[in-house]
Order: sequence, then structure tokens, then C-alpha cells
Amino acid sequence: MPSSRCSDLIRLLEERGAVFGAIEVKRLSESERMVIATEDAPKGETLMRIPMDLGLTPSGAVEKCGAAEDAILAADAIGTRDSDLLAIFLLARRARCSAYSGNIEDAYISSLPTQKELSHLPINWSDADAQWLKRTGVGAERILRRQREADFFRNLSLRSESFRGIVSSLDRWMWAKANVQSRGFSIPSPLFDTAPRGTCIGEQVDENAHHVHRDDNDMMSPKVAALFPLADMLNHRTHQEGCSCEFGVERGSGDFVIRTVSSVAAGSELTVSYGSLSASVSLLNYGFVQEAIAPGPQQQRKDDNFIFHGTIESDFVPMVLSLDQISRHSDLHESNETSNLSDLLAAKTNIWLRDEGNYPGFNWLPMERQVNLGIGTVEAAISVLSLLRVGVATMSELTEILESAEDKSDEFATTIARDPVCWRNERDAIRAFEGIVRLQAEGYTHPADMKNANQRSARKIIDREKSILKHW
Repeated sequence: MPSSRCSDLIRLLEERGAVFGAIEVKRLSESERMVIATEDAPKGETLMRIPMDLGLTPSGAVEKCGAAEDAILAADAIGTRDSDLLAIFLLARRARCSAYSGNIEDAYISSLPTQKELSHLPINWSDADAQWLKRTGVGAERILRRQREADFFRNLSLRSESFRGIVSSLDRWMWAKANVQSRGFSIPSPLFDTAPRGTCIGEQVDENAHHVHRDDNDMMSPKVAALFPLADMLNHRTHQEGCSCEFGVERGSGDFVIRTVSSVAAGSELTVSYGSLSASVSLLNYGFVQEAIAPGPQQQRKDDNFIFHGTIESDFVPMVLSLDQISRHSDLHESNETSNLSDLLAAKTNIWLRDEGNYPGFNWLPMERQVNLGIGTVEAAISVLSLLRVGVATMSELTEILESAEDKSDEFATTIARDPVCWRNERDAIRAFEGIVRLQAEGYTHPADMKNANQRSARKIIDREKSILKHW
């Protein structure tokens, strides 16, 4: 964004009631920008105050854009999310303006990165770069996200003439969604008159997850996505690394505010924490790999006048298990129950298939289950062990597992064998686990000659996942 355009954006915002301290947007390269302090700023100083009506919220997008309203009407059929409504508005505004016309919305659109400048986000990676994410959690999530966006684009195009008029191609849609994903904020939803539909903004890999904030009564309330001009140019630094600012909504005024959490010297970069991000979340949502940092207390702060939110994320490996894969690690061929192998396989298959279709959005193959296994993910580990115990069980062991199930309606392979069955079963389950972990660790493809930043990011993700597998 040219410096003159940035100055125009600040001026236009100030004319509408925004207040800015001594700041400047500095361009580092074609795709890199930063916000710096031009004067010394003490701790607690407000450097940006943006009235809520100058930001873009889902309800605002619906009010201003017919295509967004169509997306709401079709929400049950196509799964509309807050991020979709914001993206639709960006495209509607972009389609209306062939040239910069000097108002806030046009100035903001001019400040957004181009598709080329967003090529560091995995959803926009080339096939050549994406191949290095094969077998990783990021690679699997990238495929799911791209498929979801393609399906939403196609389905809304069929239903809305207004949408077809502003979005000429899937690439345009991906541009808008990438901007919302990488630049949006999550703020408490009670401030708006729209019911939350989930958000992909900020700290969650799962776009369907609701961000939450504890209010003064310790009640859990969802959060919604929002865009705030200029504020979205601040780069990320964790609290442990010493980010200089925090963001939130001021209770009294309802303004969106950026303020310092420590003294800032003139010429220093202004940064905020996007949350305590895992490597996979930071790459998927923002295009960089967060280096491992010793975990601290959950970044959840508030005072009488300010709402601040943050979460802690952990890395994980998508552990993919199939019944046939697990059974190969069992010594059933040495068991005196070999004559019942066909009946045993049929019984296991029946249990394995009971939860088939209960996990929408997962592109599992038939008889395949996936558990996201990290360090300290106890429930995930229990699910893996349950799958393993069922997979290696003899007929008598499987009968015992079924008889001990407390809730007969919950006899899924991931839950039915949460506790050890017997020594033989546990030994084979651990043996199968070790073999599967080793096989998965050996299956990664390493970029031999890392030619660009995307391939270097892929290598970091592989190294992080292999460290998790080594732990297990």
C-alpha cells in the first residue's frame, strides 16, 4: 500500500471519529509491512481507537450487501460462517470500485494484500510447495479448507445472482477469504445484533469452533469475526516474546482499542499477540510457523474497562488408524481362537462402523479413523488406545469389552475400550501403536533443496510433527 494511501486511510478514519497516536506504516518489501511508533509511548497508552461502526462485522456485511443476505438465507444448506459474510462484503466493495475514490471502504480495500502477496498462506500454496505437506496435519487441513471454499463458492453461486455478480472466479473468493482469515479479529458477540455462526479468525484450526470470552459473571459467551482498518496491519509476537500492545473492546465506549502493554521507544515495531499459537495454526491462518515457546499461563486478561482475549494452542499429529492396519500387529494367528477369525473380523467391523458418518467434514476412507494426537492430549491418547484394543482383540477379549461397556448406545471403537482388557491385549495394542508411530514417522517427505519460504515452513511442520511422534 503506498504511503500516501495509508495517510489517506488514517485521515479518513480520523474524520469519522478514530483516534491514532504517533504511528506510521512502514513497507519492508512487496508483501511485508509493519506499524512503528514514531515517538516514545509509555505503558498503557492508547495508540489506536476505532469506533465500532468503522469496523466491519457480520451484521454490517448483511446490511450493506445483498449477496451476504443471500448467504444468510441459504446458511442451513451451504453452512455460511461469519468469515464468509466478511469476505462477500470485501468482494462486493471491490467490484463496485474500479479506482480509488477517497472513502474509507475504498481506502481499506486498497490496503489489503493481493493474491500474490498472500501466497505464503498454505491455502494458496502451489502444488509444488503443497506436496511437502503430504501426511502432515497442515496438509490434511489445507485440503479440507480448499474443498470447503470451493463447495461454498459453487453452492452460493447457484443460489445467488448477486453473488455471481461480484465474484467472477474461485481465485477471487480465495483472495477474500485469505484476507479475512489472516487479518480478522475475534471480539465478544454480545456487542452485535447477530447470532454467532462460528469464526475462523484467530487461534483455532477448526473453523467451526466458537471463540469464547469469560465475562464478569464467569459466563461463556461466543465471539464473532470482525475487521478493523489499520489495526489489522500489526504483526504478531507472543506475550512470552514481548509483544508491545494488546487489543480489545473498551467497555464504556465500545470502541476497538490498541494500547501498549509496555513502554515503546520511537522507531520500534508495534506488535500484538494473535494468541499462543501452535506451529500448525500459525502457518494455516497467518502463513508463518510459530517457534516453540515454553507454555505459560493462559493469556486471559481483563480490567474494568477493557476486554482482552487469548488462547493456548498445541501442535498435533493426525494419527490415522485402520482396522486392517492394527490387526496386522496382533498375534491372533498364534491364538487358539483362529477358527473364529472371520466371525471376529465381522464383529470388529460392526463396532468400527457404528460411528461412521458421525463426523461431518472428515474425509476418512472406509474403515479409517483419525485422532489428532499431541503432547499432553490425554483424551486423544485414550481414543487411540481404545481403537488399538478393539483392533487386536481376540473373540473372548472382544466379548469382555462389549460386556463391560457401561453405555450400550456408545459402543464406538474410539470409546468402548478406554480401559485395559488384559495383559495379552494391552501388549499387542502397545506393539501396534509403536509400529504405526514408526511407520508414520518414516512416511514424511522432506524437501531436499528448500527453494523458498513455503518449503522451509513445510520442513518446520514436519520436524514439529516428528518430535511429537518421537515423544509417543
